[in-house]
Amino acid sequence: MRLLLIALLSVQAPPFAHTVSPVTRAQLPQSWRPGCPVPPAQLRRLRLSYWGFDGEPHTGTLVVNTTAVNDLVRVFSRLYAARFPVRRMRPIDAYGGNDERSLAADNTSAFNCRFAVGPGPRRWSTHAYGLAVDVNPVENPYLEGRRVHPRAGRAYLDRTDVRPGMAVRGGLLVRAFSAVDWQWGGRWRGTPDYQHFSATGGGAVTARLYAATGDAIARLDQSGEDWAVELSLEGSGAQCLAVDPAEPDRLYAGLREGGVRRSDDGGRAWVDCALPEPGVFSLSVSVVDGAVYAGTEPSRLFRSGDGGESWRALDGLLELPSRPTWSFPPRPWTSHVRWIAPSPHEADLLLVGIELGGLMRSSDGGESWQDHRPGAQPDVHSLAWHPRVPGGAYEAGGGGAAFSEDAGDTWRPADEGRDRNYTWSVAVDPDDPELWYVSASTGPFAAHGRRDPQALVYRRRAGEPWQPLGGGLPEPLPAMPYALVAADGRLFSGLADGRIWESRDEGDTWSECVLAGDPVTAIQALVYAGTDYPPAFADAGRATGAGSGG
Repeated sequence: MRLLLIALLSVQAPPFAHTVSPVTRAQLPQSWRPGCPVPPAQLRRLRLSYWGFDGEPHTGTLVVNTTAVNDLVRVFSRLYAARFPVRRMRPIDAYGGNDERSLAADNTSAFNCRFAVGPGPRRWSTHAYGLAVDVNPVENPYLEGRRVHPRAGRAYLDRTDVRPGMAVRGGLLVRAFSAVDWQWGGRWRGTPDYQHFSATGGGAVTARLYAATGDAIARLDQSGEDWAVELSLEGSGAQCLAVDPAEPDRLYAGLREGGVRRSDDGGRAWVDCALPEPGVFSLSVSVVDGAVYAGTEPSRLFRSGDGGESWRALDGLLELPSRPTWSFPPRPWTSHVRWIAPSPHEADLLLVGIELGGLMRSSDGGESWQDHRPGAQPDVHSLAWHPRVPGGAYEAGGGGAAFSEDAGDTWRPADEGRDRNYTWSVAVDPDDPELWYVSASTGPFAAHGRRDPQALVYRRRAGEPWQPLGGGLPEPLPAMPYALVAADGRLFSGLADGRIWESRDEGDTWSECVLAGDPVTAIQALVYAGTDYPPAFADAGRATGAGSGG
């Protein structure tokens, strides 16, 4: 009898319904004003069905961006079918446009023309675009240091005690929004916002970075001032990566013990490229001919001309007279290819750095090699070519920095002005061959230990000594800057603790990148993959490919 009653109630439940109508200025008396980033004409009133905590169906209203309507209909129809409870759903004008009052009422709302609450420079919230929804704020509070918004949300701080209406990793609410590529604020590091769901930028991704964390690959998509982070290859030991400059959705990951993996869809799916050696410490893709290079421990170099489908060992590198002396101090019985730098001007010109062994050069595609180049640092950490000046090359090494003006044949030291010479990452301005940057520490124990790295980022201009950069960077830096990237008038510094800092004025001033989504706990390598991507995934666009060491 009970089963029959449940069946009858299910049959009698009204189907999910929704209506969409324009929004007028008069309907937004407190939530909109002149100067807001979107006009009322770009918003819609979305009335839709939801189940209340009382077990009854209700109809609520959200004010949303016209581009978000279809996504939210899909989300709430799925929630309705599963009878996921929502406390109430009213436009924020019902609460005088006051966010705190709406949160305290456990109200699910969307549009509100206000600034973001989180850290960083003042910027519009995604709510100001109608591209964010706060769901059940009491059950899903926002944490701002020791403050909890709303206060009643303190009862729900234990996210392992899952109760009705909660957003939890892997739960129905999070999965429903994830299915339409919306991001969940509950993944934000430091200030989780469990109630918050937002469109992935609400449109075009304006820039993309990829990072190797030492255990995963992170894709970072910028829209507005925020970067949406999505991890893949978690638990893999991914420690280096490279992007195909001709296809910015194609990237390669080097694993500490698992060889090389390739993704053709921006990191969503990966295939094993069956490299003959498992321990990969460096990768690069040639700008000239698209060849893929992989460097391993023990030191070997491989080349693929078909996107990682097959590999050819360039074992001429192992015939160099200096090979018996190659030794990596923490594992003195071995060494590895720390960096690979194919010339962006000549397909057959390669530079390779051995840690610790020397900077080697080949002018015939790796068939034969010149041994350690005069003037270069033997403990090679990173290398770079200038993309426009054929002879310009740059090195950061364990004993200092160096540069070449003859395509890597000979090198000159560049250390004046620095008080620390354990240089790690090097980047050069794409437009100015005399403007380049290094990160440096006092030594390997400080740089790679878990305490003060004693590190600085330095800049060198034509005719000037190195200058330490501050202008907003933490003083002292809390972690070693393992990655520097200069592209499109921007300079990025990726730190060992997972934070990324950016400068748009050649290092004079800096701001921390606001990362939202999956947590980035470390950065070992960073690659800039270009700008102006369409929504979700790019299939075209400008990219900069560069080899990245582990």
